[in-house]
Amino acid sequence: MAKLLTFERFSNWLADAGLTVKDVTRLFKALDMGDGFVALDEFLAVISQICDSVTAKDAILHQESAALVNTLTQLCMTMQTEQAKTSDLIPVMA
Repeated sequence: MAKLLTFERFSNWLADAGLTVKDVTRLFKALDMGDGFVALDEFLAVISQICDSVTAKDAILHQESAALVNTLTQLCMTMQTEQAKTSDLIPVMA
């Protein structure tokens, strides 16, 4: 991400889209699946959508919300799996 921001053409494109470095950083974090990488085509596609959107902030918020829902879904599945593993080991008291 930092490397992209060093390119003047990219920075100008972001400015034309009405995005700040903070906006793009938030978007990157929303798209990042935890490994610190985002597919360039996906990143640019979302920025292109933002350029066509009424408000760029709404598109970023949408991506952040989707990432949060994905994380929470994975957490719930993990907790259910762990609970199923331990339910055979711990007697349930009524």
